Amino acid sequence: MPFNDSIVTFINQSLKKCLLLDGKFHGISTIIARKKNAAAPLETIPGIFQSESTNRPKEYISIAPDDKEKMIVYHKALTNTYALDKNNSYGDGYNYKCTSEMNMIVWVNGSFISNAEQLESVFIHAMPNRISPELSKELNFINSIITPLSSIMDRLVVFRQEYPQSDFFLKPQHYFFSIRYRIETTYDKRCVDKCLCG
Repeated sequence: MPFNDSIVTFINQSLKKCLLLDGKFHGISTIIARKKNAAAPLETIPGIFQSESTNRPKEYISIAPDDKEKMIVYHKALTNTYALDKNNSYGDGYNYKCTSEMNMIVWVNGSFISNAEQLESVFIHAMPNRISPELSKELNFINSIITPLSSIMDRLVVFRQEYPQSDFFLKPQHYFFSIRYRIETTYDKRCVDKCLCG
């Protein structure tokens, strides 16, 4: 879905307000590759497109646990599926439903945050159920529903998923989990076409 970055920004803003915790909240990440060492092949790591500085060219930067931070959050887009929304389409309507499967990756530094092991349930309950009416109007959506689906709490499993070629570098006080969630967006295709095609 072309507007998932706006929805993820809304999710991050909602989480920040509810959690009242300092941390870095990134948008939708991608995979970047770097050379591990002179003898080893490339390793893939999560990265985010950095375009904040106008003095430097736009580039991808890596996302990795940092002991100076209390928490680092980023998202991954897994799949998009599209279908005609028969329940809400009528006449010559072009109402479509896009279902996006997403992952939110959360790294927590237990040295700064007490009860860090309980943060997964806090994140689940802090996630908004739908986008705001203001954002829905801005994006020309009929509605957009956000549903948490499942979590992976085993930090080794999450580490191997995110840093498959890297040596294990998490410390005992680091918590690392992922939350899979779904964004179901219903929209009038003609309105979105105008936004995308001018």
